[in-house]
Amino acid sequence: MKKILVFSAIMIGLTLQTASAHAQTFWMEGVWNGSATQSNPNETWTVRLAVARHGDLDSYRVTYPTLGCSGYWTYVRADGEVTQFVEHIDHGADKCVDRVNITVGPSARGEFNRPIRMRYHAQWSSGFAGGELALEQ
Repeated sequence: MKKILVFSAIMIGLTLQTASAHAQTFWMEGVWNGSATQSNPNETWTVRLAVARHGDLDSYRVTYPTLGCSGYWTYVRADGEVTQFVEHIDHGADKCVDRVNITVGPSARGEFNRPIRMRYHAQWSSGFAGGELALEQ
C-alpha cells in the first residue's frame, strides 16, 4: 500500500509539472525557422524547431541543418512568456554541444495577438548564440 501511495504521489507531481509546461508554452505550438549567430567563433547557422501537442504532453524537436545535428528540448521553467529549456543532442553529437541552456520568448505578434516571431538564446560553457525564429504560416 505504501508503494502505491508513493507511486501515485510521483505521478501526480509529474502530471502537474507536465500540465504547467503545457500551459506555459501553448504559444509555441507550430514549426519555427530562423538563424542564430554564435560568439567564439563568430558563426551563423540555421535553426528549425517543431513544437507539437500530444494530449497533455508537448514535444520540442530542434534541428540545425547547417551544422548537421538535431535533438530535443526539455522544459525547465517559464517566467511569463519567457521559457527556459535544456537541449539534448541525439543526432550529430560530434558536431553540436549537448545540454545547452535555451531561452525563448515572443518578439512579434500577428493576428489575434498570436506570437509569430520568437527570440532564441543559447548558452553553454564556452559561448552563446542568439537569433530569431519565425512561425511557418
